[in-house]
Amino acid sequence: MMMEDVDKTIPAGDLYPGTVPTVSRTDAEPTQMAVSVECPVCHTPNPPAEVYCMDCGFLLSSTPEERMEEFEVSPPAVLVTQDGTREFTLRVGENTVGRQDADVLLTHNTVSRKHAVVTLEDGKVYVEDIGSTNGTFVGGKKLEPGQRVELANSAEVVFGNQLLILKLVAATQEKAAEEEPPQQKYAIETGQISVQEQETEQAQLVAKLVSEDGKLSYILAPGTYSVGRREGNAIVIPDPYCSGSHAELRVQKSRIEVVDLESTNGTWVNGVRIEPNEPREVQIGDELTFGKTVLRLEEMQ
Repeated sequence: MMMEDVDKTIPAGDLYPGTVPTVSRTDAEPTQMAVSVECPVCHTPNPPAEVYCMDCGFLLSSTPEERMEEFEVSPPAVLVTQDGTREFTLRVGENTVGRQDADVLLTHNTVSRKHAVVTLEDGKVYVEDIGSTNGTFVGGKKLEPGQRVELANSAEVVFGNQLLILKLVAATQEKAAEEEPPQQKYAIETGQISVQEQETEQAQLVAKLVSEDGKLSYILAPGTYSVGRREGNAIVIPDPYCSGSHAELRVQKSRIEVVDLESTNGTWVNGVRIEPNEPREVQIGDELTFGKTVLRLEEMQ
């Protein structure tokens, strides 16, 4: 009888009872660890798949020197956050605004992935909403998708609920100053904020909530705001003592109320815990505590 060569895997234990064979594989690939990518500008660690820095929006595939070559001269305009901590340079032509792969990268959940476009041409600046979920506001009015509006120097533009201020360089600032309208505050509308229909066109920012260290700041326009630790709230508070759905703020032009939604650790006004589900009117200067986070109600400047 002829023996056939058979390529067969022998089960462990069939060689010798009670033993397990040792297999050595020289062709096995070593396990690779995912290494975070540090932004060369702000030094924030980013996941390997990120194209832009999650914090400052820098293109991770480029170097700071390469980016500086793009702006050998002063940029014609910049968008600056209200607290002045972040600045987005605007180049001549189209500048995309959004939560992902954008020139003006805003990572807040009220900003759409592809939210708007800011265009610089002929010494002027224009903004256009490109079908965002929560809207783009200029001059207190929500832009229609595809609507293009010219911006003056120091104009405030709200993307979702992220307010940015346009700053023009000196070359265009003098011309813009002649045409600049009176300073206005702008309304905010997000998926969680319901602005009264009759007030949407003229609504103004009413107040703001600011933490003791100034790191948290929330702008309030007429509407209803959910407050809690969970993403999806209009006001997200990163505090483990704050409930996922903690409280509700009801904002009108002349009145602001806070309602505790049966939170675990309570809602406090000026050190006094309020009753659940009972609206409590608050005033400018009052301190509101959600969990262990203290926020002061301040006037808009």
